[in-house]
Amino acid sequence: MPTPTRIVISGDVPYDQRIQSFLDAARSRAENGFTLAEIGRTFLDFLIMAVDTARELLNEGADKKQFVLDGTARLFDYLWPAIPLPAGFLLKPLLKSTIKQIVLLVANGAIEAIYAYLQRKVPAPE
Repeated sequence: MPTPTRIVISGDVPYDQRIQSFLDAARSRAENGFTLAEIGRTFLDFLIMAVDTARELLNEGADKKQFVLDGTARLFDYLWPAIPLPAGFLLKPLLKSTIKQIVLLVANGAIEAIYAYLQRKVPAPE
């Protein structure tokens, strides 16, 4: 898999460091538990940040999208323990991969929508 081609992003912070900073902050916030609304907002905030940041990379579009999806998968893994399911829900470990696939399918479509929205608002730098 290609690696993100580095260019100056937000004060000379590389793409992968921006992603990791967001993931670390999300993991820290999740330690106290999250509501479903907070989890949804965290995923939305991540997707917007990751798509906007990826627009500045020199990689091809498909690679940029994969970088965002890979980050989304990592975010899911970080937040999984904080996802509120009924107490003692014994099937939670069995549901992880299915729920993760659904989240990534939704994220795949959301990436396209967010990219189109951002392009209308602020075209990517050339």
